[in-house]
Amino acid sequence: MQKSRVVVIIENHSVSEVIKNDPDVDVLVIDRDTYACDRHTRLRGVCGDDAALDAMAHGLAIHNPEKVDKAFVQVYEALKKKGENSLAECVAEALFGKTPAKSNTVKPGAHAGTHAVLN
Repeated sequence: MQKSRVVVIIENHSVSEVIKNDPDVDVLVIDRDTYACDRHTRLRGVCGDDAALDAMAHGLAIHNPEKVDKAFVQVYEALKKKGENSLAECVAEALFGKTPAKSNTVKPGAHAGTHAVLN
């Protein structure tokens, strides 16, 4: 069974883009950085604190499975180039179920725990 995936892109300390591969997945971005918010853009009492409404609006997910798959493949390839790097290995294990430095290439469209490795 394929897992649903979401890619969150952050630029300049703000959510720039959220992409998902499953139209049935809802994504909610909660940003605690409310220093620039006024009464129109600050939500009170969200998960115990304030949240920025503009970040939620920027975080509305776009359904684009191809872009999500491409992002995961590119991250996998970039992690593989890190070699012996404990942080890269930790991220790879969480996302792909293995360490990229010890494998070859992840098949596009493959998902954590069920992906195929190309030799």
